[in-house]
Amino acid sequence: MALARHLLDLMTWQGLPPEPILAAAGLSTDRLGQLNDWLPVAQGAAMMHAALALNSDPLFYLKLSQLTFLSGYGIVGYLLESSPTLKDAIAALLRYERLLSSMAYSRLDRQPGKVLWGFECRSDDAVLVRHMTEFHIGGRYQFLLMVKEKRSSMVAAVHFRHAAPPGLDAAAEYGKVFRCPVRFEQPESALVLHPQALGLPLRQVEAGLRETLEAHADRKLNAMLAATSLVSQARTQLQMLLHTGHPTRERLAERLGISSRHLCRQLQQEGSGYRTLLDTLRLEMAHAQLRTTARTLDDIAQTLSFRDAQSFIRWFRQLTAMTPGEFRTRSP
Repeated sequence: MALARHLLDLMTWQGLPPEPILAAAGLSTDRLGQLNDWLPVAQGAAMMHAALALNSDPLFYLKLSQLTFLSGYGIVGYLLESSPTLKDAIAALLRYERLLSSMAYSRLDRQPGKVLWGFECRSDDAVLVRHMTEFHIGGRYQFLLMVKEKRSSMVAAVHFRHAAPPGLDAAAEYGKVFRCPVRFEQPESALVLHPQALGLPLRQVEAGLRETLEAHADRKLNAMLAATSLVSQARTQLQMLLHTGHPTRERLAERLGISSRHLCRQLQQEGSGYRTLLDTLRLEMAHAQLRTTARTLDDIAQTLSFRDAQSFIRWFRQLTAMTPGEFRTRSP
């Protein structure tokens, strides 16, 4: 909800009327004010598409990201602002990101000589994914102004999984936002940081507030999770575990704070199961990557925690009666 309100504020400041944007999601200004912490994904997506219909700029959300400010993200923004180092700020975002949106998630991937501060959007809507990704990556680049170091010393490159928008001088247009190489059709969407960047201090630190803010954020997060079905919680945790390469039943139970046996019983009561959840989530992610990216089958298999491409192909054929290559060819 905090993210939806912040986006609406930014859109309004850019001259877009809020009424048709809210109406597209079946909302009004009064109704939005009554909502507390949850906005269904479909309504958030409808708002974003309505804004695009009112603005012809293909880089609208990328440019909007440069207007973001931390207080617009509510308690999560204040937590980032009170973090002593960039590493602490990213850790706070990873922990409390669910308070902003269930539509997207972050990850931190350490690789030899670099660190990827990545972003993923849970949607099969390629247009929405591109704009959400550019908004969030652009906002994170803007956030780095809070670090006591020049961004050129922290950021090696910007990666986008999607292709550059057609009909644009991508180098020139994206160069107005990012003062570093911008590469498209990459295996991930991320800010590529130099490893030493994580330990750098932030310029403004409200250290005395941090414990109070964390306690408040924990209460809000626990209340949200308590109101969410175990299936929804398990999907969220499984998606994170897929990126670590360990989406096992035992790891999932550990992340949810229950035993593996209790997890199986609870999922069964909600009409689901661990294997069903994992297969469904993997298939959604595979469809999205095959449809919207040029990633190799080896890359996709690794992302989905398969042993190799052949294992991925066999699994995909069992569930869809076609190979990943055939699906990619037939997809619009």
